[in-house]
Amino acid sequence: MNTDTPTPLQPSPFLPLCLGFVAGAALVGAAWILLGPSRPGHFHDMTVDYMYETSPGTATGSSSLEVESLEIHPEFVLLTDARGESRLMMLSRLRKLHFKPTAK
Repeated sequence: MNTDTPTPLQPSPFLPLCLGFVAGAALVGAAWILLGPSRPGHFHDMTVDYMYETSPGTATGSSSLEVESLEIHPEFVLLTDARGESRLMMLSRLRKLHFKPTAK
């Protein structure tokens, strides 16, 4: 019969490395969720000057429309104001589009 006492388990030398990796992944994940992914062509809090063709020979627009969100897609532009109302404008009918950050 063996009467030797078992030796306690020793922590792995890789434990701090593993814990650091898990903590870093959690931090990056939390930042991505809170800040959102960066999307090309998506701008926030902008002042927009645009001219849009409503029918042949007729156009309408705004010289200083403040929008919460401006999204530029391959075929259209989407403007969303502070009330949540959106304007969808096809690029083929957009005659002018200038935008800059809103001064707050």
